[in-house]
Amino acid sequence: MKKKLAIAVVFLSFFLNAEAQKLTKQIEKKALLFEEGFESGQMNLKKSGNAPEVVKMKNARAGKYVMKTQISPDKEVRYRTEVSLNREDIIFKPGKEYWLGISTMLGDDFNDSDSIQDQGMLLQWHYFDWKYPKELGLGQPQPLLIRYIGNKEVIVDSEVLGLEGTASREMVKLPIEIGKWVDWVIHYKIDNKDGIIQVWCNNKLVVDWIGDNHQIEKKEGAYLKFGLYSAQFKNNSWGIDMPANYSRTVYHDEIRIADENGSYQLVAPRSK
Repeated sequence: MKKKLAIAVVFLSFFLNAEAQKLTKQIEKKALLFEEGFESGQMNLKKSGNAPEVVKMKNARAGKYVMKTQISPDKEVRYRTEVSLNREDIIFKPGKEYWLGISTMLGDDFNDSDSIQDQGMLLQWHYFDWKYPKELGLGQPQPLLIRYIGNKEVIVDSEVLGLEGTASREMVKLPIEIGKWVDWVIHYKIDNKDGIIQVWCNNKLVVDWIGDNHQIEKKEGAYLKFGLYSAQFKNNSWGIDMPANYSRTVYHDEIRIADENGSYQLVAPRSK
């Protein structure tokens, strides 16, 4: 009798565990709003500036293909090669939590221009600023972004914080890595009271922040762009010209976005 009871307990435990795992997978599947690893070999995302390329790479972060973005004097748009995820189903809305995972790699040409201390955004959230006239005086701050500074540093910052004067816009400075994949996971909530910014870089928590990180007037929230955007090369606006032999190349792979039911594990870049 005891043996039969033990077998029944083991069977029930196995059944319940299997059902729990099934339920977890269902929740996670629903939580995942967006996933792109470029394994189709095609660029299926909306461009902003020049269109990025999908290229085959031996050391892709996962699979065989990655997204390649590059700026150079030869490009039609000298300062921007990005994709825009301005889609209603993946807008980061105020008061709601989201998770993002993405891998980036800076190309070898970052070693070639030590004297050009430029900067550029690898990843940025944008408000719908065109809906708000300049007369309102709201400016066009990006609520969160990751940018490089020359070939020395990578910085996570929030221009909203700098605009409002609540804190420095620079949340963390990290040493730059060239020719290596860097994995990012971001837990993000835009809110004028209980905002969340948590950033992991290569599995290490480098930003852990809560507070006001939102321009409350911009009720729609923000959308994500990634690729490469270097504002100083737009009409030579910062007095920094782009040399004839200059280029900046960045690769992106393993992009996932999830809602509040997501997790670090769900969106984190996968092992090969």
